[in-house]
Amino acid sequence: MNTHFIFQILIYLFLLSIAITLVTGLYYIVNPSKRPERVAQALTTRISMSIGLLLIISFAIFMGWFQPMSLLTMPKVPLESNIQTQRDLTKQNLQNASTRPQLQNQNDA
Repeated sequence: MNTHFIFQILIYLFLLSIAITLVTGLYYIVNPSKRPERVAQALTTRISMSIGLLLIISFAIFMGWFQPMSLLTMPKVPLESNIQTQRDLTKQNLQNASTRPQLQNQNDA
């Protein structure tokens, strides 16, 4: 088993246990007849596990096992090919503009 798969399982287990402690805290809030210190204990456990999960993900990114993704990342294209593509598109737009029929003014008709 590779490291990536092991960390994925670890992250899913952390997320599942965070959800379980959240539901447990909600249960103790809804049922005030239970011991009130259990609410604080469940929520403290959830916060501790969330911080632990953040540290695990940060460590995996630091080690290079995970690569963060973003909507703002662009594919790396060499600059010259990008400039050439823009020139080609500009030429095509100019050619298309010159071959379009001119709109006539409706007042002339």
